[in-house]
Parts: sequence; structure tokens; C-alpha cells
Amino acid sequence: MDGGTLTVLIREDGECDGLEIADLQSTEKLDSEGIGLEASLLPVPAATDEVVIFVGTRMQRLFGKATARACVHRVRAPTQPKSSGAERFSLAIFCAPPKSFGRQQSLQ
Repeated sequence: MDGGTLTVLIREDGECDGLEIADLQSTEKLDSEGIGLEASLLPVPAATDEVVIFVGTRMQRLFGKATARACVHRVRAPTQPKSSGAERFSLAIFCAPPKSFGRQQSLQ
């Protein structure tokens, strides 16, 4: 899980991506470490012109788990190099308000 509000991930379409997300239906654990150890992880194939947005723990705290659930994910090392010889390239943008930004301020 990312600690901020949002993570925006722009990925290259290719065979050596490695992004996986936890299947929360496969575990009853609630903490990110427990989920990461017990849950099934599902590959998320990259697609051209696609952007992945993860909710972070701060967003989850602001809106509640019923509205916004932080995503447990990982990126695995590629098992085989890309046939073209190109390396994996991802651009992550982490968005978060200052820590002083509280729930009362967000609702005004």
C-alpha cells in the first residue's frame, strides 16, 4: 500500500512489467503485511494508453474503507528480459496533501 492519497502509474506496454495486485477476496487479513503474505496476487497486464491509479492509505482514512480502499500491490522482477532488449520503464506520481490536512478541512 502507498501511504499517500493517490498513486498514478504510467506504464509501458510490454512483457516485462510485473505489476500485481492483491485479491482481497482470497484473505481475511486486514493489514497490508498480512494481506501481502496471505492473499493471492493477480497480474495486471500493461496496456497502451492506460493509466493505473491506486488509492493510498491517506485517501482511505479520509473517505473510509467502504468508499476508498487502499490497494496492496507489488512489482515483481521480470522473469525473462524483453525480446527487444528494452528495459522496464514506469513513471509513478505520488500525490498527498500535507500531514496537517485533516478530515475536518477536507469536508469544508
